Amino acid sequence: MINAAKAGYLELHLIHLMAPNNINRDDQGLPKDVTFGGVRRDRVSSQTWKRAMRVYTHEHGLLGEADQAYRSKKAGQLVYGYLRPLLTDQLTDGQIGALAAAAVGSLTGDEGEDGKLKTLFLMGRTEAAAVASTLAAYAGTPEGQAFVTGLKDVQFTDAPVSSEDTVAPVKKVKGAKAKKGAEEEAAESAWKGFGQKFRNELQRAALSAPSLEVSVYGRMVAANTDLRVDGALEVAHAVGTHRTVNQYDYFTGMDDLDLKGGAGMIEQTQFTSSVLYRYIALDIEALWQNLKALPDDERTAAILRAAQAIVTSAVKSMPSGKRRSFANNTLPGYVLGVASATHQACSLAEAFSQAITHDDLVGASVAHLEHYRAHVSAAFPREEQAFALSVTPRTLRMVGPDGAAHAPVAVDVPSIDALTESLMGALRDQLSARQAAERRAQDAGSA
Repeated sequence: MINAAKAGYLELHLIHLMAPNNINRDDQGLPKDVTFGGVRRDRVSSQTWKRAMRVYTHEHGLLGEADQAYRSKKAGQLVYGYLRPLLTDQLTDGQIGALAAAAVGSLTGDEGEDGKLKTLFLMGRTEAAAVASTLAAYAGTPEGQAFVTGLKDVQFTDAPVSSEDTVAPVKKVKGAKAKKGAEEEAAESAWKGFGQKFRNELQRAALSAPSLEVSVYGRMVAANTDLRVDGALEVAHAVGTHRTVNQYDYFTGMDDLDLKGGAGMIEQTQFTSSVLYRYIALDIEALWQNLKALPDDERTAAILRAAQAIVTSAVKSMPSGKRRSFANNTLPGYVLGVASATHQACSLAEAFSQAITHDDLVGASVAHLEHYRAHVSAAFPREEQAFALSVTPRTLRMVGPDGAAHAPVAVDVPSIDALTESLMGALRDQLSARQAAERRAQDAGSA
């Protein structure tokens, strides 16, 4: 029986062999590491893999355009892309750009300059569209017209979002302090009203159209806590299951036009190779709450879209650091997916507190993980469904480091598609129960 008071977690435990690589470097350009269980292990930071997952999601269309968000100092450009069609007959492109930039600056408490914020801001397309709609209505009011008149033009490109987009180096996005007399006073008064009153309208618009990607990954806004979002996604630092030591690559570059031969350059770099344990948890209850502005059916559908994108991108993504030099394009050899109806996440990192020493590091890592999970599941039972995708035969996985066999810890599936389908089926049941519980609570409150 599913506990419907709170939704649970979707968890992924991955054993991932990394070919020689340097995907995540410290300030010295060396592979990141960590001391775990008393020995040095390889480490890949959570931010690095979260970024890789977001990039993979966008590049492969795992989420629709409306679900996507972009982290940038040029968030005003995203609003501009939606605002321009609404005001192109009333304002110049420069005025529209200035209005969009000022709106984002007001929302975040970060005016910035030249159309750019001082800090990065994660903004969803749905939020940008809602803000643009509110801005368009505001621009038609006397106060809005006075405000726009007092702004300095900001020239954004036409495209709403692109890595190639640039912002023209124009003047600051502020009230028209260069203007004089009555016109200056009107502009400054409009700016004050915009910053204090209309900011609330913009905020209500943004919060009424929550971004799925922002709800998953979270957002920090220092100057406006109402726009902060505690992301539902938890990603651990990937850690090696065994002891590792960095290795050196001494290499030369040849001068093709130097007929005398010899090296045109001599360099050296460090790299590493290991088996990583990766852990990812999606807090379904937190995502349910982050999307509370949506109707229940839309909320359920959005969570399932997010969960499917997380599973696929977690398995198939790879951080891009020095990939051209190492071509470390490996996939996990083992993925354990768990849909827990109990709101309690559980990493299995302790399975590797003692560094593994074995000729088959992948197989031994999988066996240690399943052996530890069998004991944890017995000691701390949860209501869950678990599915395993593995290249390691079941007979080898079921023998623990002490030589004792244990029962299967998951239902084996043959492919990533089967894994995703099985997990989504389990989540549908969980969300259906959560939705029914919320309706009962609403009915009881209105009785």
